[in-house]
Amino acid sequence: RAVNTTPTTPITPATPTTPAIPSPALLPTVPAVPLPPVVDHRRFLQPRSVLVYPLRDTSIGRQYLLLHRTMAKGNFWQGVTGGMRWDESWERAAARELVEKTGFTHIRLEPVDFSYRFPVPAEERHLFPPDATEIEEHVYLAWVEGSAFPLLDEKEHDDWKWVFYQEAMTLLKWPDNLGALKFIEAQLARNGF
Repeated sequence: RAVNTTPTTPITPATPTTPAIPSPALLPTVPAVPLPPVVDHRRFLQPRSVLVYPLRDTSIGRQYLLLHRTMAKGNFWQGVTGGMRWDESWERAAARELVEKTGFTHIRLEPVDFSYRFPVPAEERHLFPPDATEIEEHVYLAWVEGSAFPLLDEKEHDDWKWVFYQEAMTLLKWPDNLGALKFIEAQLARNGF
Protein backbone atom coordinates (compact mmCIF):
# COMPACT_ATOMS: atom_id res chain seq x y z
CA ARG A 1 0.00 0.00 0.00
CA ALA A 2 1.36 3.43 -0.95
CA VAL A 3 1.74 6.15 1.61
CA ASN A 4 1.21 9.77 0.63
CA THR A 5 4.27 11.69 1.57
CA THR A 6 3.28 14.93 -0.07
CA PRO A 7 3.36 17.73 2.47
CA THR A 8 -0.04 19.27 3.00
CA THR A 9 -0.77 22.91 3.61
CA PRO A 10 -2.99 23.45 6.61
CA ILE A 11 -6.32 25.13 5.86
CA THR A 12 -7.00 28.16 7.94
CA PRO A 13 -10.47 29.70 8.12
CA ALA A 14 -10.87 33.08 6.52
CA THR A 15 -11.13 35.91 9.01
CA PRO A 16 -13.87 38.44 8.35
CA THR A 17 -12.65 41.89 7.68
CA THR A 18 -14.01 44.56 9.99
CA PRO A 19 -15.08 47.74 8.22
CA ALA A 20 -13.14 50.77 9.23
CA ILE A 21 -14.92 52.89 11.83
CA PRO A 22 -14.97 56.52 10.82
CA SER A 23 -13.43 59.02 13.11
CA PRO A 24 -15.96 60.71 15.45
CA ALA A 25 -15.05 63.98 13.83
CA LEU A 26 -16.49 62.71 10.52
CA LEU A 27 -19.87 61.53 11.95
CA PRO A 28 -22.88 63.81 11.51
CA THR A 29 -24.11 65.49 14.67
CA VAL A 30 -27.68 64.51 15.61
CA PRO A 31 -29.34 66.35 18.47
CA ALA A 32 -30.48 64.06 21.28
CA VAL A 33 -34.24 63.78 21.54
CA PRO A 34 -35.41 63.17 25.09
CA LEU A 35 -37.72 60.19 25.39
CA PRO A 36 -40.88 60.57 27.46
CA PRO A 37 -40.60 58.87 30.82
CA VAL A 38 -42.00 55.37 30.98
CA VAL A 39 -44.87 55.39 33.47
CA ASP A 40 -46.06 52.20 35.10
CA HIS A 41 -49.74 53.15 35.28
CA ARG A 42 -50.53 50.23 37.60
CA ARG A 43 -48.88 52.22 40.40
CA PHE A 44 -51.72 54.73 40.10
CA LEU A 45 -55.49 54.72 40.32
CA GLN A 46 -57.24 54.36 37.02
CA PRO A 47 -58.98 57.64 36.03
CA ARG A 48 -62.31 55.85 35.66
CA SER A 49 -65.10 55.32 38.15
CA VAL A 50 -68.67 54.12 38.42
CA LEU A 51 -71.83 55.56 39.95
CA VAL A 52 -74.49 53.01 40.88
CA TYR A 53 -78.00 53.90 42.00
CA PRO A 54 -79.57 50.99 43.91
CA LEU A 55 -83.33 50.89 43.31
CA ARG A 56 -86.16 48.99 44.94
CA ASP A 57 -89.85 48.71 44.21
CA THR A 58 -92.18 49.19 47.17
CA SER A 59 -95.94 49.19 47.54
CA ILE A 60 -95.84 53.01 47.54
CA GLY A 61 -93.39 53.48 44.66
CA ARG A 62 -89.76 53.08 43.69
CA GLN A 63 -86.99 54.28 45.97
CA TYR A 64 -83.29 54.94 45.51
CA LEU A 65 -80.62 54.20 48.10
CA LEU A 66 -78.38 57.12 49.03
CA LEU A 67 -75.28 56.86 51.21
CA HIS A 68 -73.96 59.67 53.38
CA ARG A 69 -70.22 60.34 53.22
CA THR A 70 -68.50 60.83 56.57
CA MET A 71 -67.40 64.29 57.65
CA ALA A 72 -63.79 63.37 56.83
CA LYS A 73 -64.87 62.29 53.33
CA GLY A 74 -66.90 65.41 52.49
CA ASN A 75 -70.19 65.18 54.42
CA PHE A 76 -72.67 64.73 51.54
CA TRP A 77 -75.22 62.28 50.09
CA GLN A 78 -74.49 60.21 47.01
CA GLY A 79 -75.22 56.95 45.24
CA VAL A 80 -72.68 54.14 45.34
CA THR A 81 -69.43 55.30 43.76
CA GLY A 82 -65.93 53.99 43.37
CA GLY A 83 -62.94 53.65 41.10
CA MET A 84 -62.25 51.03 38.48
CA ARG A 85 -59.30 48.70 38.82
CA TRP A 86 -56.95 48.34 35.86
CA ASP A 87 -58.08 44.79 35.10
CA GLU A 88 -61.84 45.42 35.38
CA SER A 89 -64.65 46.09 32.96
CA TRP A 90 -67.14 48.86 33.75
CA GLU A 91 -69.80 46.35 34.77
CA ARG A 92 -67.43 44.34 36.96
CA ALA A 93 -66.35 47.53 38.74
CA ALA A 94 -70.00 48.51 39.33
CA ALA A 95 -70.85 45.09 40.78
CA ARG A 96 -67.76 45.06 43.02
CA GLU A 97 -68.35 48.58 44.33
CA LEU A 98 -71.98 47.77 45.12
CA VAL A 99 -70.98 44.71 47.16
CA GLU A 100 -68.14 46.58 48.92
CA LYS A 101 -70.24 49.63 49.81
CA THR A 102 -73.56 47.96 50.66
CA GLY A 103 -73.12 44.20 50.95
CA PHE A 104 -75.93 43.71 48.39
CA THR A 105 -75.46 40.55 46.35
CA HIS A 106 -78.99 39.85 45.09
CA ILE A 107 -79.16 42.50 42.43
CA ARG A 108 -79.86 42.97 38.75
CA LEU A 109 -77.33 45.42 37.37
CA GLU A 110 -78.14 47.50 34.29
CA PRO A 111 -75.90 49.97 32.47
CA VAL A 112 -77.42 53.41 31.98
CA ASP A 113 -76.60 55.30 28.79
CA PHE A 114 -75.17 58.18 30.80
CA SER A 115 -71.56 59.08 31.53
CA TYR A 116 -69.55 62.21 32.22
CA ARG A 117 -66.10 63.47 33.12
CA PHE A 118 -64.94 65.61 36.00
CA PRO A 119 -61.53 67.05 36.92
CA VAL A 120 -59.16 65.00 39.04
CA PRO A 121 -59.45 66.59 42.52
CA ALA A 122 -56.33 68.60 43.36
CA GLU A 123 -55.87 66.81 46.69
CA GLU A 124 -55.86 63.44 44.86
CA ARG A 125 -53.65 64.48 41.94
CA HIS A 126 -50.71 62.36 43.15
CA LEU A 127 -52.86 59.20 43.11
CA PHE A 128 -53.46 59.27 39.33
CA PRO A 129 -51.15 58.90 36.32
CA PRO A 130 -49.30 62.15 35.47
CA ASP A 131 -51.20 62.53 32.18
CA ALA A 132 -54.67 62.10 33.75
CA THR A 133 -56.56 65.37 34.15
CA GLU A 134 -60.13 64.01 34.26
CA ILE A 135 -62.00 61.03 35.67
CA GLU A 136 -64.57 59.35 33.43
CA GLU A 137 -67.61 58.02 35.30
CA HIS A 138 -70.23 55.59 33.96
CA VAL A 139 -73.65 55.12 35.55
CA TYR A 140 -75.47 51.91 36.49
CA LEU A 141 -78.81 51.03 38.01
CA ALA A 142 -79.02 48.13 40.49
CA TRP A 143 -82.39 46.54 41.14
CA VAL A 144 -82.20 45.27 44.72
CA GLU A 145 -84.02 42.15 45.87
CA GLY A 146 -84.05 40.62 49.31
CA SER A 147 -82.63 42.54 52.24
CA ALA A 148 -82.66 46.29 51.71
CA PHE A 149 -80.44 47.07 54.71
CA PRO A 150 -76.95 47.98 53.50
CA LEU A 151 -73.81 47.09 55.42
CA LEU A 152 -71.73 50.26 55.38
CA ASP A 153 -67.98 50.72 55.48
CA GLU A 154 -67.89 53.15 58.41
CA LYS A 155 -64.63 54.74 57.26
CA GLU A 156 -66.44 56.03 54.19
CA HIS A 157 -70.18 56.27 54.96
CA ASP A 158 -72.00 56.95 58.22
CA ASP A 159 -75.67 56.81 57.19
CA TRP A 160 -78.03 55.60 54.47
CA LYS A 161 -81.64 56.02 53.45
CA TRP A 162 -84.08 54.83 50.82
CA VAL A 163 -85.73 57.88 49.28
CA PHE A 164 -88.14 58.74 46.52
CA TYR A 165 -86.85 60.57 43.48
CA GLN A 166 -87.98 64.03 44.61
CA GLU A 167 -86.17 63.76 47.94
CA ALA A 168 -83.06 62.33 46.30
CA MET A 169 -82.90 65.38 44.04
CA THR A 170 -82.81 67.64 47.11
CA LEU A 171 -80.09 65.61 48.85
CA LEU A 172 -77.56 64.94 46.09
CA LYS A 173 -74.67 67.40 45.93
CA TRP A 174 -72.94 67.01 42.57
CA PRO A 175 -74.60 68.24 39.34
CA ASP A 176 -73.50 65.13 37.42
CA ASN A 177 -75.08 62.87 40.07
CA LEU A 178 -78.30 64.88 39.82
CA GLY A 179 -78.21 64.69 36.02
CA ALA A 180 -77.68 60.93 36.11
CA LEU A 181 -80.61 60.34 38.45
CA LYS A 182 -82.85 62.62 36.40
CA PHE A 183 -81.91 60.64 33.27
CA ILE A 184 -82.65 57.32 35.03
CA GLU A 185 -86.03 58.50 36.30
CA ALA A 186 -87.05 59.71 32.84
CA GLN A 187 -85.90 56.45 31.26
CA LEU A 188 -87.86 54.36 33.78
CA ALA A 189 -90.98 56.47 33.15
CA ARG A 190 -90.61 55.99 29.36
CA ASN A 191 -90.32 52.22 29.88
CA GLY A 192 -93.47 52.10 32.02
CA PHE A 193 -91.88 51.57 35.43
